[in-house]
Amino acid sequence: MFNQFKKDIFPLAWPIFIEIGLFMIMGNIDVVMLSRVGETIVSAVGNVNQMFNLVALMFSVVTSAAAILISQSIGAKKTHDLPVIVSLAFVLNMSLAFILGLAVLFFGTSFLALINVPLESIQAGKGYMMSRWFNLVCSCGKFGTHDHTAIT
Repeated sequence: MFNQFKKDIFPLAWPIFIEIGLFMIMGNIDVVMLSRVGETIVSAVGNVNQMFNLVALMFSVVTSAAAILISQSIGAKKTHDLPVIVSLAFVLNMSLAFILGLAVLFFGTSFLALINVPLESIQAGKGYMMSRWFNLVCSCGKFGTHDHTAIT
């Protein structure tokens, strides 16, 4: 039974693990590349990445919930519910990205100050924060849809 489970799940799961791993490691690569510039920049990038990893975790939670609902619908032979579930997951992720993007735009420096980031790192991290937000908005749609394409 375990071998059958492994044969069914592994082809679906490994691309998702790679995608999430690459998303998380992207910030670490930025830190390594910027390490020669100065410790203020490294501090700023590291703290901004910490914030955005939490946001990516929120997208993953929505996606996992959608995958569970999709699986239940398929198991219950209610495939007519699939477009609604996928659409809601996509809209929820896009809404989260928009709301969090506005929060970063208007309150990003306050969020960093809340976790006691030094002022010079906050100033250095503003531009990086905006570029990561843009990346997040552009990529958040895939968080809401990749599980549906993998299951069906």
